Amino acid sequence: MCQYTHITYPTKESATIASVADIWAEIQRLADENPGFVYRPQRGGSAGCSYLPDPVNPKGCIVGAALSRLGVAQELLEAYEGSAAAGLIKAALGRDPLVSNRYELTLIKVIGEVQAYQDAGWPWGEAVGRARRKLATA
Repeated sequence: MCQYTHITYPTKESATIASVADIWAEIQRLADENPGFVYRPQRGGSAGCSYLPDPVNPKGCIVGAALSRLGVAQELLEAYEGSAAAGLIKAALGRDPLVSNRYELTLIKVIGEVQAYQDAGWPWGEAVGRARRKLATA
């Protein structure tokens, strides 16, 4: 485990998520299970993304919900509150997906778009559907 300020996050050896594709698959499952859920940003835009559930967003952000279901510790999600998804994903994987391969880089961008769509008030099903269509043409 590596120390980052006051938290411990997974290293490549201890990370529970193998790839960005695992995260994308879980995001798609969540959207399929909750197509009408509308996330309501608390602090405005993606800069205000809250990865954890709260009274206004009982499921949290779709990225946080997916990572939580994949076993990412609440402390890690808390540490990245208000941050873009790419940094949180890097910490959850224990490596930098932006340097691994083109497909993972594409998925990181798609996940970021899903986060932006949800922050703009799109229901999860529509946000992921739009991202799926973009990915199919990428």
